Amino acid sequence: MQTMTPARIRQLHLQLDPGGMLNAAFDLKNQILQILEESKSWKVPEFSPENILLSGIGGSAIGGELLKSITEKDLKVPAVTCRDYEIPGFVNEKTLCICSSYSGNTEETITTYQLCRERNATMVVVSTGGKLAEMAEKDGVAFCPIPKGYQPRAALGLSLTAQIAVLTKMGIIGDYSDELKSAAVLLGRLSDSWKNWQELPENPPLKLALDIYGHTPVMYGSGGYLGTMAYRWKCQFNENSKMFASWGVLPEINHNEIVGWCGQQQFYNDKFVIFLRDQNNPQRIKTRLDLTREIISKVAGTAEVYPQGNNLIEKVFYYILFGDLLTIYLAYLDTKDPSDIQIINWLKTELARARIEPGNN
Repeated sequence: MQTMTPARIRQLHLQLDPGGMLNAAFDLKNQILQILEESKSWKVPEFSPENILLSGIGGSAIGGELLKSITEKDLKVPAVTCRDYEIPGFVNEKTLCICSSYSGNTEETITTYQLCRERNATMVVVSTGGKLAEMAEKDGVAFCPIPKGYQPRAALGLSLTAQIAVLTKMGIIGDYSDELKSAAVLLGRLSDSWKNWQELPENPPLKLALDIYGHTPVMYGSGGYLGTMAYRWKCQFNENSKMFASWGVLPEINHNEIVGWCGQQQFYNDKFVIFLRDQNNPQRIKTRLDLTREIISKVAGTAEVYPQGNNLIEKVFYYILFGDLLTIYLAYLDTKDPSDIQIINWLKTELARARIEPGNN
């Protein structure tokens, strides 16, 4: 492996990243600001739901999960994410369903849309277009367009900000515009710093990528947004870095998975565990994280990441940017194109050829 220098990164960026994943990661700031501006003209239903269903797959589902984490103290009604063809039994005319699909052609989300319509739920579609947009226009459903031009997993800033904007405009949650704008400022500052480094400590995502290279990453976070971010990083390792990865949440893993770290050394030689932490974690969680790292560090490499930010939304977006860059750099190190998802496209083609219908086994 060649030494990673600014010149080497630029060379790899041009050679291995024709889809522009690195540029998309550094564009996170603009995704927030663009949605804040464009959402001003969105028309949303006048409706006070008794419950909320957030339907989506992949990056769109992560947007829903992070929305719940950010607004959990503000939301007065339960919100549930749906990553499947089926919908929960509680969905009825008192439900708000937000269907989020970047392409607008995600078959699971389209099915959810149809099922929720059958139960007379109030619908909102967040998408760039596709079949969902066509259905929304035909059915008179609120459609909130988001910009095209990104891989779905690189559009998390759009989908998360859009779903926050929808609930804000409906009066279901408060106004988070100031926090989102301050997050954009933080992202701009981080991007400027991490684009123009001379020493590795000035680019923490690249430094961590070099530590992880050659290992299987494991992400651990605590409850709330850190658990969701652990899963997000796991997915980005899968798609961007083309690596197998796993994740878990404390305190749950202290009651089961931790025992799995007590086997023979050869089981752990290729593992590297990343603890996603927050300075404001409760003391009991801090102690659990410290003790868990102490156990694992005896058999595997470990690292901790703490976010920058003065509020929860800033911390969330810090972790989004850090994880995206980390996994893109790992793709470069392994001479992989971070945009490439041929196996997912093959799977979709085979599913279409098989004409699989939801509910048929």
